[in-house]
Amino acid sequence: MSAHRPRLALFCIVLSGVFALGWQSRSAASERADSGPLALPTDLQDIRATRGQVFSYEHLVTTPDGAELHILEKFTLRSVFTKPRRAILMLTPTFVTNGIYDATIEGDASYNALERMAKQGFFAFAVTYEGYGQSSFPEDGREVTFEKSLAQAGHLLELIRSARRVSKVDVLGGSMGAGLAVALGSVGGPVPLGHVGKIVLTSFVYEEFSPFVQENVFTPELQALLESLPYLETTPDMYGMVLSAAEPQVLDWAIASFPGVYATGPTLEGFYLPTSPAEDGRAPALHIWGDADIMNTLNDVNAFQADYGGTVDLVIVPGAAHSPLLEPTRDIVFEEIITFLNEGDEHDE
Repeated sequence: MSAHRPRLALFCIVLSGVFALGWQSRSAASERADSGPLALPTDLQDIRATRGQVFSYEHLVTTPDGAELHILEKFTLRSVFTKPRRAILMLTPTFVTNGIYDATIEGDASYNALERMAKQGFFAFAVTYEGYGQSSFPEDGREVTFEKSLAQAGHLLELIRSARRVSKVDVLGGSMGAGLAVALGSVGGPVPLGHVGKIVLTSFVYEEFSPFVQENVFTPELQALLESLPYLETTPDMYGMVLSAAEPQVLDWAIASFPGVYATGPTLEGFYLPTSPAEDGRAPALHIWGDADIMNTLNDVNAFQADYGGTVDLVIVPGAAHSPLLEPTRDIVFEEIITFLNEGDEHDE
């Protein structure tokens, strides 16, 4: 056991200093008031005791504009000792919280994106937008614009770089979050290009929704409704289309987790596509599209591929729909993501 004490001491030092810059944090693994934001398991006697363990934390981050964003984080010993360090920021679709990347389906961790990435050696973060979930609610949810959410995401990315001592942060965005990911890695974005590693885009609607969605969902009537309301209370039936390929247990979990009150501003952005110019994009990108996604079309995918200003790889996943990380094809999708993020030297110091 003594042979492991120096490394254990180093690990404790790393953990004690891993939170910086005044983050407000609470441990998801302990309810003890005196446990601190990065408390180690009380039965830890040897560094081997934590091998394979995923540490889970929640944070409230205050942005320069006064919003408080709820953040979920997972990491492992591999995350701490990987050199150079890796971090990934996950940005959600509309009308869901960061819990979409922290799915707990009958104890099946294969649906949990944060846990998967933590086990790969990343400090994995997922954010809930302003006006959603446990983040702060402005008086008028219509003021939660794309530009405002982008600035907040940029602030969070810089905090991650500093607090976790990583040179670049990768970004995974789903649907609306994919548009934010593109903008983060673009010329004129809120952070220096050198601070963004690679971006992964899933379920990304670039210029226009499919004809079916335009005719039945993103209609002038919906636009008028959203423009008249600061917040909208979602109902279980509103999630059926985006979870069209999900298995019953996933559908049950999502319906129990996500219906609630949401700011209307982020969804209104879907009427003004594209949210940012693709030609300004520079971060190396992986674009994942499922051929069963009824929300957008291959023509829209190809338009983004043609317009993007950086390098972009396209992966078409047969049978995947609009929530590929929560569908039967999730293992294929995660394998593509990990392979892409581990290629090249974007994180070399």
